[in-house]
Amino acid sequence: MTLISVKSIHMKKQSNRGATKISTTTPLELNLDYGLLTNFKLGEKHNECLAEPFVQSFEYGYSIGLENFTVSSIMVILRAGYEGFNAFCGPVISNGNSYYFSSSSTVSDLVDVLGKPFDTWNDGVEKCSMFNLNGICLEAIWHIDSFESLDYLCIEIGDRGETME
Repeated sequence: MTLISVKSIHMKKQSNRGATKISTTTPLELNLDYGLLTNFKLGEKHNECLAEPFVQSFEYGYSIGLENFTVSSIMVILRAGYEGFNAFCGPVISNGNSYYFSSSSTVSDLVDVLGKPFDTWNDGVEKCSMFNLNGICLEAIWHIDSFESLDYLCIEIGDRGETME
């Protein structure tokens, strides 16, 4: 795995491609144990986010999905340039330990940290591994067409039906 340094981030509230960035002075980390990124936790309401369907930072590589002001998904981008995002450079916390993933991380790297995926697919352009983490579903997507790279990790509350058991 490639190590990436953690930076302390200070953002002001502003509009960026129709999304609001929320001020924070804490380092960004994706915490899989609690389903959160900074002050955004899966399943919690965020009324300060107005009526927008997401909160995102192209600069810091994340997108938070909202449904009725409630955090429904958290996505961190690991390949710079994916959909116009810079790469997320914070740690991923799992079982109290910090891990650093990058676009060069492999399925084996994730399996070493998260265990065996409950589902996988490969359509020739992308491949996906999905992991069940105590009621949180983590989806990892790799681009595999002309080159292989881990594009993003996305977590949401486990709602994938019978395969989540």
